[in-house]
Amino acid sequence: MSYPIETNNITGQKYIVDVTRRRSICSVDGCMSQAQRNSLCTKHLRSYDRTKLANRTVNSKTCQNLRNQQCSMKKKRSSINQWSKSSTNQLSNDKSNINVNQIKEIFSEFQHCLGQNLNAETFPETKQLSLEIDADTISENSIEYDYTNPSSLLPTKHIEHRHVSIATIYLLDEQWHQLDLFIKHFSQYASLSNNLAVNSSTTHLVVDDSSHPLQCTLSKKIFQAVARRIFIVSIRWIEECLMRNKIIDETPFEIHGDATMSTMHLARQNSIVPLFSSSVSFAIDCASFQKALTRNELAELVILSGATLFNSEQLSTRDQSKTLLVLADAIADRHQLENKYKSCHMNVKFLTPGFLLKSIIYHQQQPFEDFEL
Repeated sequence: MSYPIETNNITGQKYIVDVTRRRSICSVDGCMSQAQRNSLCTKHLRSYDRTKLANRTVNSKTCQNLRNQQCSMKKKRSSINQWSKSSTNQLSNDKSNINVNQIKEIFSEFQHCLGQNLNAETFPETKQLSLEIDADTISENSIEYDYTNPSSLLPTKHIEHRHVSIATIYLLDEQWHQLDLFIKHFSQYASLSNNLAVNSSTTHLVVDDSSHPLQCTLSKKIFQAVARRIFIVSIRWIEECLMRNKIIDETPFEIHGDATMSTMHLARQNSIVPLFSSSVSFAIDCASFQKALTRNELAELVILSGATLFNSEQLSTRDQSKTLLVLADAIADRHQLENKYKSCHMNVKFLTPGFLLKSIIYHQQQPFEDFEL
């Protein structure tokens, strides 16, 4: 027996009507089950709740992502605006002959450039700069080995007109744009080092020290820069040059070291005398150091430090009286190393590569016993 079905034109609710009563039924077409909530039966109500929960989760994540993006954009714009405003105020109070309007145009261009790229994942204008992102993992075959020290820097009075060649390490997105603006604005006097690597033409290594002023994490490029006696400076030097519209003295912006030291920048100033004498010879008996420095890169640091590389084929009686420092892995078999080298040299020390690296950072030969196998 079938019963008539009525529909409320206002609410859309459907009812099944028999002789004695009106019963609310599910609003899904074809379903005659009794409605429980939201005009749905138990079966369709469960399906509706699951769909609603899934949509709510997706919408929540979408809203959160939008809020995060908006917050990030506001912070970036606020940071740049404050930087630009403070820079302009500083220039306005400066009694030197600086064209403030010109600097305003520079910062305006920088803000416009940054604003166009706030939502981009990559920056086409700085594609070459992205090669730096993880320079310490470059394969050994692609590295340029250059044992030549850079030419001496010009006297301080010529700072404004000297040429600077810049390598970088671990810069933030905003800092990439500052560096790009610096290179373009001072194109007559500034350029990027080849492949952003530290080589004989490099004069400055620019690092991000925003978390800990004048400190940075020690890495391959830091060791190479100290060995070559070049400037290791904060990105704030780039900012200050842009604000003053000239290349200024970088000494106040030199990195001191990592959290454990405070005199890294003194190594460059006191490094007229080579770290090691020519009577010291090194043998590199490891493939790498902690997968950060390859064997060839360790050899490069040895040469830059004034020592010589061990060559068993060209060994002379005179060479046997020299000190031979064998750099090997901490887990290397000392007995095998002794059999390999003690027949060639009378004075042999078996050390981990940390001896060479710490000696370079402090520009002072470290005690052998701290690094012996």
